[in-house]
Amino acid sequence: MEKLNLLVSPDGDDIWFTEITGNKISSMDIESKRFLEYPTGEKSGPTLLAFDNTGILWVTQSYSNDILQVEPWMLVPNSNTSMGMSTITLPEPDRFSPFGIAMVDSGHNSSEKRRTLFVSDHSSSRVVVSSTNTTSETSDILQSYTSYWTSPSKEYPATLPSQIAVDKSM
Repeated sequence: MEKLNLLVSPDGDDIWFTEITGNKISSMDIESKRFLEYPTGEKSGPTLLAFDNTGILWVTQSYSNDILQVEPWMLVPNSNTSMGMSTITLPEPDRFSPFGIAMVDSGHNSSEKRRTLFVSDHSSSRVVVSSTNTTSETSDILQSYTSYWTSPSKEYPATLPSQIAVDKSM
């Protein structure tokens, strides 16, 4: 069971992580040490994860080329049901192998509030950035986006961007 990323839940009660080859996301209750697993689909490859300001968990799925949006309070442990999970992908014909992820909410008043998703594309040497109003449907994320290409070297033409971290100045 390969674990790539550990993340504390917004309430500080659980540790969340991915099982890339097990095709699951998991949580561990910090106090009881109890583990719960949630299947993400065959050959999905959940990779890295991040919480947004509303408590939604965002998970990159490198094998299935999409992003999983998870409402943790809706999940059913060890179940093949996808309740509480929905997938988001780039519009055709574009594809990507998402790896690192961060979700940032910004703006001071309701008319300025924006939600911006940052995703590193491990297959094409770019960072994909998509922004919508915070009042927009989550399905609007990635419907329009900008690709920021990294600078390859002569020795390594693919830069393989990976984890993304956001500081408080965002």
